[in-house]
Amino acid sequence: MNAVGRLDRLGAALAAAGWSVRLRYRPPILHVYSQDAPHAGESVTVRTGPDGRAWFWSSTGRGLAPCSDIRGARAGVAALLGAVVPAPRRRRLSVRSVILGR
Repeated sequence: MNAVGRLDRLGAALAAAGWSVRLRYRPPILHVYSQDAPHAGESVTVRTGPDGRAWFWSSTGRGLAPCSDIRGARAGVAALLGAVVPAPRRRRLSVRSVILGR
């Protein structure tokens, strides 16, 4: 799986937890923010980690988790953002909201 696919998987997990996400393709970067505070956010990239595997990295240079650990990466992003913005409210997603982007 390439970096875009990995970031897309993380973005889906973060969106399910209530965070707003936007994936940029060139270079691959996942922007994560709270709708309640869109001015503050985190940019996540994929790079090689200390163990030689693909890892998610924060914009501060902190390794969040191996790309195989979506839960760990989601928790890492939430911990970083939770220090500066309120935790998001979980949204119930329906098929209609996913299709219409609401």
